[in-house]
Amino acid sequence: MLIFSDICAICGAPARCLHYGVMSCTGCKSFFRRSVVMGKVYACIDSYDGGCVINYTSRRFCQFCRFEKCVKEGMDPAGIQAADKEEAVQIVAYTRKRGRMPNNLFKDGLPPIKVNMRKLLFLENSYERLIDNLCYLESKVVELRTSTIDPVGQGYMDLPDLLKQRCQLADSHKYARPKNWPLTFNWPLQPGMPSMGKHWLLMDLILTVEFCKCFPPFCELKFEDQVALGKCVLLSSCRFSQAYYSYVEKSATFCFPDGVMPFHFHENQTQAEKDVFSGSIEPIRRFGFRKEEYLFLKAIMILNADCRDLSQEGRETIEKRRKEHSTAFLRYLQATYGSLPGASKYADAICIIRTMYEGDEKHKGMHILLEAKMKGISGHLPKLALLETVLFV
Repeated sequence: MLIFSDICAICGAPARCLHYGVMSCTGCKSFFRRSVVMGKVYACIDSYDGGCVINYTSRRFCQFCRFEKCVKEGMDPAGIQAADKEEAVQIVAYTRKRGRMPNNLFKDGLPPIKVNMRKLLFLENSYERLIDNLCYLESKVVELRTSTIDPVGQGYMDLPDLLKQRCQLADSHKYARPKNWPLTFNWPLQPGMPSMGKHWLLMDLILTVEFCKCFPPFCELKFEDQVALGKCVLLSSCRFSQAYYSYVEKSATFCFPDGVMPFHFHENQTQAEKDVFSGSIEPIRRFGFRKEEYLFLKAIMILNADCRDLSQEGRETIEKRRKEHSTAFLRYLQATYGSLPGASKYADAICIIRTMYEGDEKHKGMHILLEAKMKGISGHLPKLALLETVLFV
């Protein structure tokens, strides 16, 4: 089973999520935000030497050194969500001031923060802020998806256990990209052949869980609501991602980075297999998705307030965040294509979400049949808790 660090890069306290681009605890996240938004100017308690040790016990002693460590570890003010225009202006002013400070002012030549100021004034273009956050998360997902990481060890864990683990996206850089991809397969697979390639349904389900764990609206939910929402949206969101990346590769059926194409596992494919492995790509091809559009729709798809077992508080949170993302998506499309064409594309995109939701039952039934056929080819297949939860909920 894979083991990932769950330590705050600033003070060493337990941490579960990326904050402003760095794995950090809630305390250090709040300290960094407060320092930037309020324009704090600190002095080192050690005669401006700047060499204080920052750990969980000492982090409150020297605010100067704590903030410098936040910057050194890579915390990015561009990720701070200002509550109003006054806060946004303060963030811009503070980071510009920081950017003019000479490197030699800080111990070890600590570099100034480099920030795109236009992105910070997100009140004028709120969709830019959301796009930036989603693109950053997805870049980590892709990095893991195209790496040597093996999902099977995690697959034995159920959804609640995976949600309790610290987000794995921070470790995406630790895994190499396989040099032998794409692999060569002889289709269809023959009885007695060992299974080849990754378990891609499991891989992409786990990556969807990891995306959710660093997706701010999902993090706002109570744990019970996170589990309920995950059971409801994981399969459709996973299938949407698989369809999009197959579309990017100009494939008419699902294809994966290692060369696996499940449509060719065996001869005489069923209609359900055709609908899932090929039909899921068709609406994406018709729409002609750009990366940003795919990410907006993926986020909106996750924010499904119609999921059963959500608490009233969780449902209200999801409805609020879905409205924010939907409005930002519409504004993005109108800014990109024009007012009326953008609104038309928005309507088409929202219909794709409903299509993906409705395809879950067909996907579940197809997987049961395909798994039975794969057992005849490769022999015993292990029972994986995450698949059991998602497919038989």
